[in-house]
Amino acid sequence: MKQEELQQIWQERSQEAFVQVAQWQQEHPSATLAEIEEMMDRHLLRLRAQLIQEVAQHRDVTPPSASSPPCPKCATTMQARGTHKRSLLTQGDQHVTLKRTYFACPHCGYSFFPPG
Repeated sequence: MKQEELQQIWQERSQEAFVQVAQWQQEHPSATLAEIEEMMDRHLLRLRAQLIQEVAQHRDVTPPSASSPPCPKCATTMQARGTHKRSLLTQGDQHVTLKRTYFACPHCGYSFFPPG
């Protein structure tokens, strides 16, 4: 993904978060500092997870058809077994979903989902 595209996505996501925070502020004019802090943390963690997902999903990765990895168990060339979704939990307890190619070894049967 080009830097300009990523910047545009980040600006859009940040603007959405700002609108949600501004709306919450109008709906809760006498919120305590603790309530404001909790609301901000919730929105910032969600924004953080969205940005992590965008960066991880759209980084340049060698296509599986061009080069399959060797099996970590027996060193036989792995075979791609389709694209699957994987849901991961961030440090802020937010879910991030990535699409990755699932690989299986035709020799020993070992299979894995590449790291995000």
